[in-house]
Amino acid sequence: MNLVEKIQQLADMKSVKISAIERELDFGRSSIYKWNKNSPSIDKLIKVADYFGVSLDYLTERYIYRENLKTEPEGEYTVITKKAKEKGISPETMAKLIDLWGK
Repeated sequence: MNLVEKIQQLADMKSVKISAIERELDFGRSSIYKWNKNSPSIDKLIKVADYFGVSLDYLTERYIYRENLKTEPEGEYTVITKKAKEKGISPETMAKLIDLWGK
């Protein structure tokens, strides 16, 4: 999944449009979609990560290599999702909790 797809996934989870995120973060129109061709500045990446409450590693799907093992770092959303499944929380309730957590 590329960066723009990851942002779209996070936006879908929050039920917000990319254009609304761009307005709130004072980005130019369609600037996030342009990241498919041009890399964003670190400042913009930080703003997006902060907006969603995720780490830069999670947002960019940066992988950590240790002893030749490739592991994906767990983002906060991943941890919450795993815990919710373990406790048998419905997807609807989990979405509400995540929405409240993000505010």
